[in-house]
Amino acid sequence: MENHLARKRGEIIFILINILLIALTVYFTHHATSFFASELRATLLFLVLVFYITIAYLLSIYNMDSIKYGVQNIVITVVYNGVFMLLFSSLFFTRQVALSTFIISALYQIGYKWVMVQNLAITENMLVIVSGDKQELEMRNHLGGVKNLIEYKIGRVINLQKSELILEEFLKNPQEFLLEYKINSIVVENEKIPEKLERVLFHLKMQGVRIKNALDLFEQVHTKVHIRDIDFKWFLFYRGFDNLNSSIYRKTKRFFDYFFAIIILGVTSPVIFLTIIAIKLESKGSAFFKQERIGLNNKPFTILKLRSMYQDAEKDGAKWASKGDARITRVGKFIRKTRIDELPQCINILKGDMSFVGPRPERDVFIQELKKIIPFYDVRHIVKPGVTGWAQIKYRYGSSIEDAEEKLKYDLYYIKHSGLWLDLAVLFQTVKTVLMFKGN
Repeated sequence: MENHLARKRGEIIFILINILLIALTVYFTHHATSFFASELRATLLFLVLVFYITIAYLLSIYNMDSIKYGVQNIVITVVYNGVFMLLFSSLFFTRQVALSTFIISALYQIGYKWVMVQNLAITENMLVIVSGDKQELEMRNHLGGVKNLIEYKIGRVINLQKSELILEEFLKNPQEFLLEYKINSIVVENEKIPEKLERVLFHLKMQGVRIKNALDLFEQVHTKVHIRDIDFKWFLFYRGFDNLNSSIYRKTKRFFDYFFAIIILGVTSPVIFLTIIAIKLESKGSAFFKQERIGLNNKPFTILKLRSMYQDAEKDGAKWASKGDARITRVGKFIRKTRIDELPQCINILKGDMSFVGPRPERDVFIQELKKIIPFYDVRHIVKPGVTGWAQIKYRYGSSIEDAEEKLKYDLYYIKHSGLWLDLAVLFQTVKTVLMFKGN
């Protein structure tokens, strides 16, 4: 979790410094404070900055998830800044200002990202201690095909069912064992291990060796919770859930929810108005869709959306929406793709029923069914539901019980690690999803 949040913090700081650097470069290379004296020019600079940063973000120039940073990434950064320099030198700035601005910006983007990748990219060469063959296979499957700044390698496995010689070698001289196989962390799949092994691991931990259990590793690798392997003890004794009772976090989040809900409703009101007209022209019925959902502490509330389905879409009973659903109108396909249908939920945010970030609210008819099948499903109701969430940016659109279980893994991860940095990461990725028309 720490490494993942470090990457997301790095991306956000990366963007903020880039904005400041461009503004300062324009200011000082223009040789006059009068550049910002004109409201029109200041507004133009702001719009150019927003456009420039947005496109750079969509091109993954600020992305910190890759372990590789090579020639292709540098070429994309240089070409992008070059195109911007040519376009805007003839529109707003002198050639000297444009040249200085985008050369400095390109050098900063390349340098910052290279330094951050070098510092955040690490290799975990692990000694994995498992209780049997099944657990060993599961561990290898969990680590297969993972691509991010941490490269996970299984350097050595101690299978307590059959690795007597390897275990004996490790217990005989653990420090020499770790050095010989270049092990820098140890993963223990099951806490029920021999007392002698437990004692050795204790001494290694006291010497600074990283030791974690399989559940923590699964979270770290996949940024979700393995719900079939947790129990009440996991909630009681494992780290996390620190912000559930943080009044500072709750009040700060509520302030930003309220502030941005007002701004978004004001800015997008023309879009909402035009969408209402399009919905009414295509199909009969109200342009708005109201439905009871379950929110914080299992309290029901009425969610408000722009209608994307035909009026009598559920005349045969409640069912999940699915890919290619025939009940979705042509206008509905577009507003779902662009998330325009979600805009009226800003009213739910202002009323206090929802937040911008949180688990998506579900209907009671589905919740009652899912609670019987999926363990700890009700835990997602200990926080306010959101317009977007960790599950929404990490997983596809759900239309089955299996999908609901997979989404709960991400929801629990979000609840466990909730904080402003994680909220910002969700919002940034949601904006990228909307702008690239990847919505469901």
